[in-house]
Amino acid sequence: MAIDNSNNLFVFGGFGPYDSSATFADLWRMNEFLRCPAGRYKASPAEDVCSTCPYPSVSKSSFTAGIAACYCPAGYAGSSGTCQQCAPGYYSAAGQTSCTPCPAGRYGGSYGLTTSSCTDECPAGSYCPEGAAGPIPCSPGRYGAVSVLSTPDCSGVCDAGHYCPASSTNSRQHACPAGAHSDAGAGSIHDCYCRAGYAAPVGEDCQICPAGRWAAANMTECALCPAGRFGSESGLGSSSCTALCQPGYYCPAGSTSETEFPCPENSISTVGAGNISDCLCLPGYTGATMCRICPEGTYKATAGPESCIPCGPGMYTPAGATSLSQCHCLPGYSPIEGGEGCEDIDECTAGMHNCPDFGNGTMSEHSGLLYLRTIADGRWYHNCQRCKLQEWHQ
Repeated sequence: MAIDNSNNLFVFGGFGPYDSSATFADLWRMNEFLRCPAGRYKASPAEDVCSTCPYPSVSKSSFTAGIAACYCPAGYAGSSGTCQQCAPGYYSAAGQTSCTPCPAGRYGGSYGLTTSSCTDECPAGSYCPEGAAGPIPCSPGRYGAVSVLSTPDCSGVCDAGHYCPASSTNSRQHACPAGAHSDAGAGSIHDCYCRAGYAAPVGEDCQICPAGRWAAANMTECALCPAGRFGSESGLGSSSCTALCQPGYYCPAGSTSETEFPCPENSISTVGAGNISDCLCLPGYTGATMCRICPEGTYKATAGPESCIPCGPGMYTPAGATSLSQCHCLPGYSPIEGGEGCEDIDECTAGMHNCPDFGNGTMSEHSGLLYLRTIADGRWYHNCQRCKLQEWHQ
């Protein structure tokens, strides 16, 4: 065959296109000669031979001249005989000039994928964005309950009190150990911490706090209930423990009863006392921890460790007095006008002597004068009488 380029007429086997002697069979043979078979192409219309398309490109049987007739097969992409195999996460149909990303929710796990189905659906516990080469595990603290997820949010966060490692498929994938808790979104057992009323060093099982101790959430050891308070039950979750110590008692740190220790005899405490030093001597008693009764002639009006106060000169009061009003003038004494204390008002005959016990009910062994005491209008009045031997005096 030859081509006459001067008039674009084909000459084949001695016949021209307008040669009346050419039969249909002659024209068909000429047509087939001009067509390149599949997988081959002509570099230009003037060439008589067809060239093979570069691997892996292919072509269809065609009259088209030029390497553009060669196209990429499925799983490859490019043009004019230059083809690149689609990478994992991508696919192509035949003839595409570029690879297409696998759709979101699916993944492409190998080279040269040919359909949008790619390799498979993204399984539960993972997600696959567009163009994923493989399932991406849901991050710790999240879970994927269904397949074909496509975002890092997966199905949501793990429930409080539980933890979800990577690739979890349930919002309660693993429960925290007994006595432990976690915030929502925990991804590891190390995110579980002892809840209030329990404690343990990191990595150890939580233990309930015994009576007399407490723990807030995430404490590594139980603390003693503070002084002045008590914890009567286990598992207490705050430093308030159970309640305050009762009046008349004191509760050191770690106490388990509202009446842990009674105050010493003749002392009292207010609510919430935490130490024996909080027990105060009653009025009429003095001391720090051991309370002694105020001796005769003294008094103390308030609770506390203060000393007893003397009544004043010439005055007398029984032991344990709690008020100045209990101080009275001794026999033979009278209140000082406008002052404190009592003054001597001895009116008995000179040379005579007093009964030794001043008429306080004991037996006198001596004869002499006795001061008799009477009260009227708040003052002492005295007169003198001779004591009688072996006589009771009231």
